[in-house]
Amino acid sequence: MKLFAVCLLLVAAVTVTAQKKKQSGWKMAKGMMTEIKEGWNSSIDEMLDESTDSGLSSDVEMFLTQLKQSVCFGVEDVCESDMFLGCNCIREFQNLGEQCFQIPCKVVNFLLNDFSDFLRDFRDNVQSFEEAMELMTEQIYVPMMEAACECSDKLADATFNCIENYDAGVLDMIGRGTYEMIVGMLDLESMKKVMVAALAIHCNEVGEEACYQDFSNQMITWAKMMDKSMDGASKKDCTAYARVDKELAKYFKAMDTEDMSKVVKAQYEMSKKGVCTPAKCAKY
Repeated sequence: MKLFAVCLLLVAAVTVTAQKKKQSGWKMAKGMMTEIKEGWNSSIDEMLDESTDSGLSSDVEMFLTQLKQSVCFGVEDVCESDMFLGCNCIREFQNLGEQCFQIPCKVVNFLLNDFSDFLRDFRDNVQSFEEAMELMTEQIYVPMMEAACECSDKLADATFNCIENYDAGVLDMIGRGTYEMIVGMLDLESMKKVMVAALAIHCNEVGEEACYQDFSNQMITWAKMMDKSMDGASKKDCTAYARVDKELAKYFKAMDTEDMSKVVKAQYEMSKKGVCTPAKCAKY
């Protein structure tokens, strides 16, 4: 149920465009998500280009190709200067060892080789929350966690040491002082603790199965519940969130006021009813 608040905030993110007339909260949500999907489809159309090797626009492909030269390195390569990742970051990832130093390279290779197929699949075949979540968990979340969990004990240190000691050539373009000012405004220590905790939770193993597999199943279950809610499920159905229809409509109305105290109150009431009422639904 921890996903409940997240899902409702996602649905409500564009409520400033909602119609003012009274209507079902979930009908409003369904209309909004249809508009969002149409907007995403248009953005995807602009990002894709069948004439390039990657299937992405020529500008994006050119940048990713240049980036690949920085992030795809050997574990024993000696760095003297680097444009995008920087020598300090390269050394941090090299220190992760044979299984883990290629994480930055794997990310860029995915973007160059597979991301256009992902976008095309999302545009052409995703018509529901469930289909979207299945696609994202299968092609992004699970592979990402498989790679990260191989070196979860050291990945946070490497990442934040890289941020703190970033020395890539691109800093000469944006200004080292500007970068240091931005980084100085961040609570890197707290952010690092969050990353360590997240990796520990998702990479924990129970019964020889990594927990991220269970999280993946939970996200798909949540998506199914969202779909059922928007498709008119009974308010007595614990496998949907239809029971918070009235509270969701109030939440939309509160968002339109831009009064954060009203938004927080409406969100609390919505989450409380969704998670705790009726008692028989608390296990879902």
